[in-house]
Amino acid sequence: MRLLSVKIKLFTVLLIGQSPFVPLLCESKQNVALQPAELNNSTCLEGTRLVQEGVKIGDGSDREEVLYKQALKRCPNLAEAHYNLGLLYHNRSDYERARTSFQKALDKKETSAFLLGLAHAEAKLGNGKEALAIYEQILKKSPDHTAATIGKSILLDKDNRTTEALEILENLVRDKPHETDLVFNIGVLYEKKDLRSEAALAYQKCLANDPHHFLALLYLGRLKHLEGDSQQSLTYLERARREEDKSPELHRLLGVVYRETGDLDRSELSFRKAIALAPDHLESRLNLAVILLARHQESIADEVLSEAAELDEKNARTFALQGVARYRLGRSKHASQSFHKALELDPTNQLAKSYLSLVESE
Repeated sequence: MRLLSVKIKLFTVLLIGQSPFVPLLCESKQNVALQPAELNNSTCLEGTRLVQEGVKIGDGSDREEVLYKQALKRCPNLAEAHYNLGLLYHNRSDYERARTSFQKALDKKETSAFLLGLAHAEAKLGNGKEALAIYEQILKKSPDHTAATIGKSILLDKDNRTTEALEILENLVRDKPHETDLVFNIGVLYEKKDLRSEAALAYQKCLANDPHHFLALLYLGRLKHLEGDSQQSLTYLERARREEDKSPELHRLLGVVYRETGDLDRSELSFRKAIALAPDHLESRLNLAVILLARHQESIADEVLSEAAELDEKNARTFALQGVARYRLGRSKHASQSFHKALELDPTNQLAKSYLSLVESE
């Protein structure tokens, strides 16, 4: 059987656009500080103790949730219990219940942290107008509030007002040059404006303030990869891995860079780790399939690509690569079907075109 020499490029996805901003979720959990008059109420004192116990656990578990609910049974007006319950729900991505809890906390008393929680929940629920109004409310009282400024910038950017979003962050960073999350988000917006040098400088400033900032390391690693500097990219990415080993984006990118340096063993391991962390991520499976094809493991590649097709039956690259695997396995009929499917989805797919012409010429 004749094999056509076709260069299969690695498929990568930029991290920008997936989760570009640091999730400043309601700053930090509030330790209960009741008013002196309330401290005379033994029921509220018990509620206070329960909330403090929940804060100490702080793992988002059912046990933590139960403690806050028990505190509210003893003291229904305990705003901090409502707030911490809202934060727990927010971290579970249960934004409806988070919003309800934050609102109940605000009904008892108004603080910037409670307002920020409600704003974040509204934003997550797609209520940008309501969230923006709350951020503005916070900033009216505290113009230099970092989290509210970043929250506002996120909403402005989503509304295609990136220049305005960048401007408000740059205005604030003049007074707060050591706020790492502020500096980091400036770098993200520079990238969105395709100002890579400025973005890299912002990330480096972020690391000067905090050498352990995971996202700054990750994004600098990606920028160096885009510049073609694989060794420098690996330096930043390996540092990022020492800070956080549970990021599928990190392992996917490591897989790409290892592939470029010719280290197929580490590349394959990285893509497998990314898939283990995010089983529904299509790009990691496609990248893994590319590595398996490069190592002439067509049967395993075919299995990986069948799984990818189940995740997204509209992706032309999946079927093009599947066709390559099946062609190399001598399954020309099935390969032809895969190539036709790929071209049905994307008539410009060159990989499918090249291999299909080979199959049809036999």
